[in-house]
Amino acid sequence: MWVKSKIVFLFVALTYTVVVNGTLPAYFTHYNNDTKTDSFFCAKTITLSNEKNTVTIRINVEINLKNTQFFIVTECDGIKGCNENDILTFYMEDEEMQLTSGQEFNCRGVSVFTPDSRQIQSLMKNKIIKVRFQNGRSMDYYELALNEDESTYFMNACKAYQLAVN
Repeated sequence: MWVKSKIVFLFVALTYTVVVNGTLPAYFTHYNNDTKTDSFFCAKTITLSNEKNTVTIRINVEINLKNTQFFIVTECDGIKGCNENDILTFYMEDEEMQLTSGQEFNCRGVSVFTPDSRQIQSLMKNKIIKVRFQNGRSMDYYELALNEDESTYFMNACKAYQLAVN
């Protein structure tokens, strides 16, 4: 019951904030088969690709209410090889932050990054200038300079996470 009331509260809070302030990204609920719980995902993703568009990497945020966890999830299409120890780097005005995927070797193209509380605070306070994804097996990397709208994507997602867990 507590989880359902928390989901309803977050949904109302996010809807109010999106409609009134227009600052937080829209979210949708998704049942996560791995954790057996509902999670919120951003409806919008950040997409990196190579010049020929043969490789696409979608970056999204998952907020798991049951475990009060914040994940950054990447889905890769067209990368040669499998995913293991992938690196996601955020370039901000005054700092650089690297996250390494924590899950085991997989060939599904999905990597999950779990920032700690200090990293979440940094993402919440700083605009992202550029993001870089590096495959941990092939060492191929793809990066994208973010536009003004995209630069606050993670700030807003972290604010939504703070609303969810407080």
